[in-house]
Amino acid sequence: MTHPSSSNEQLDTPPPRSDGSKKPDPLSAAPGGEAPPSSVTATKRRGLTGLGAAIGGFSGLLAIIGTVVALLAFRQQLADSTSSDQSQATLVAIMNAQLEVQREIATVQSEPVRVGPSATSLAERQAQLFATQEALVALRSQVEATATAGAARPIGAPVDGAAQRAFEFPLEVMCPEELRLGQTAICSVEGAEEIDAYRVALQINDQLIIRAVRTSGTFAPLVELTDEAGNVVCRAAESQLVVIDRCSITTSGVHTLTVADARSTATGAYRLFVQRLNQAGLAQTLSFGVLGSGQISAVGDLVSYQFDGAINDQLLLRVVKDAGAFSPLVSVYGPGGRQVCGASDQALVSTGCSLTESGVYSLFVDDYYRRGTGTYRILIQRLNSPGNAATIAVGGTAEGALDAVGEFDTYTLQGTAGETFTLTLTRTSGAFAPRLRVYDPAGAELCDGSDNATAVLAACTLRANGMHTLIVDDYYVRQVGGYSLQVDRATPGR
Repeated sequence: MTHPSSSNEQLDTPPPRSDGSKKPDPLSAAPGGEAPPSSVTATKRRGLTGLGAAIGGFSGLLAIIGTVVALLAFRQQLADSTSSDQSQATLVAIMNAQLEVQREIATVQSEPVRVGPSATSLAERQAQLFATQEALVALRSQVEATATAGAARPIGAPVDGAAQRAFEFPLEVMCPEELRLGQTAICSVEGAEEIDAYRVALQINDQLIIRAVRTSGTFAPLVELTDEAGNVVCRAAESQLVVIDRCSITTSGVHTLTVADARSTATGAYRLFVQRLNQAGLAQTLSFGVLGSGQISAVGDLVSYQFDGAINDQLLLRVVKDAGAFSPLVSVYGPGGRQVCGASDQALVSTGCSLTESGVYSLFVDDYYRRGTGTYRILIQRLNSPGNAATIAVGGTAEGALDAVGEFDTYTLQGTAGETFTLTLTRTSGAFAPRLRVYDPAGAELCDGSDNATAVLAACTLRANGMHTLIVDDYYVRQVGGYSLQVDRATPGR
């Protein structure tokens, strides 16, 4: 994957970057400078209690159990609108509590035999733990039954008069046996020689992103993908974060993805993510001209989107960091998994993208260094045949506003080859520097003008018949404010 150091559009006088230093290659370091071993000898029996979460000892455990009980009761009252991700979140809390109970029981049972008052106290504590374990098992059964009923309900079927809802697969799962593309497995290596194994259904020519990040403990993640014949397809190890940016699949079938400690000496918890570059799995759908928002919620995560594109489409793409400590990296892949465009910057990515084939495209928002998190806004527009655009007529005036940093507004103007227009963009409020661009029906730029308060395109001549696209923007892509846009014909069409 290519990581450009800057993504600002080419302006007449572009603002300088605040940090001119070159970004280092985030993949250059190996874990401890040592090569990982060629094999690991033990295999873990898959289970649902694989993640150890520090929740503040036994008193913290009881508090979390009380929260889970209250949460379950509340969600049972709202069962009509309970979604799969809510059920999954409840299951994660229960499973974390189960694991902590088991560890507390093991700690109590390993203590030396006691006599007197201390023995009575220890026995009472152990009885409490066993009772808590039974209560958690019952709670988990109830939540799993609710989730199963939701999954079995036909898509689109009404639920007791509530709004129709389609069942969706959760994006995070606890130690699953099968890992879907676009999902993150949350699990742990609990023994030094343990291997965690996941089944992944893949097709020939699939192109994968695979990541594993240690979230606790001291183990160095070793990730390996093998096909049905046991051949290693891709393999990597790191001290904390494993990143495989492209893993090419050569045979169709159920592959095995494993996670282990590279040195077979340590343990810890981790997050494992697998995604397909060609037609991403469980991806959010982007609509042209609609401002959206997203979040990179954990180290090593990336957010997956998809949109329909056609050959020769010309796109304008923005991603603006709202909060957090990450440098936005945006990558777009075609239906076959080939990268067609990508850009990165410290806080705001603004880039064009030319599509080379028709089909479903995948777009990923990531942190350049793969170690930061935060929130962002995203906006994508097609310059030829834009989506969700307002119409402006010759002789007309439109009033609008750039409401958020990085936002741009889109208008369409019907015209004839040879016509010349005068277009005036005037700032009516705020501190942004008005910028106006005009694109022909194929998405090629015709005219571009900007100024501190009023941008005037005095003689913009059309070269083709059809619908043209107007983009209203801030020159520096840093400010907001209101504006007035006016279109007048300067000369008649020939």
